[in-house]
Amino acid sequence: MSLLLVRMAQLTMGFLAVTGPLIVLWFLLEKRDSEESSLQGILLDQLKSPDLRGLYSIGIRPGSFFGGPTVTLDLWGCSNERIWETTLRLSSSLPSGVRLVVNGAMERHQAVEVSVMTRRAAACPAGCTC
Repeated sequence: MSLLLVRMAQLTMGFLAVTGPLIVLWFLLEKRDSEESSLQGILLDQLKSPDLRGLYSIGIRPGSFFGGPTVTLDLWGCSNERIWETTLRLSSSLPSGVRLVVNGAMERHQAVEVSVMTRRAAACPAGCTC
């Protein structure tokens, strides 16, 4: 009976050694996909104004172990004010740790790249008059 239990333990450990890395990889890929979907939903919600229709493209690069995700927004054919307004609106709505890169062409056809690392402000203490 004890020999049977030892063999069952060996089989279980072998099964976990073979399938464990696959399960961990599956969970990491699922986390990455849900994060990308969440970021895409936030971006599309913020960019749904009619005056931006057809003027932007979105690229989302998932984060690695050492850094957060990067969102790239291409705004070609927009005015300077529209580029800055969109950058400020997105940087305040994205979660902390997300890098936002906005590419655009200014009025004199000069390319510009704005890079912002989003952060959340610390919570105000009770009784604060912010």
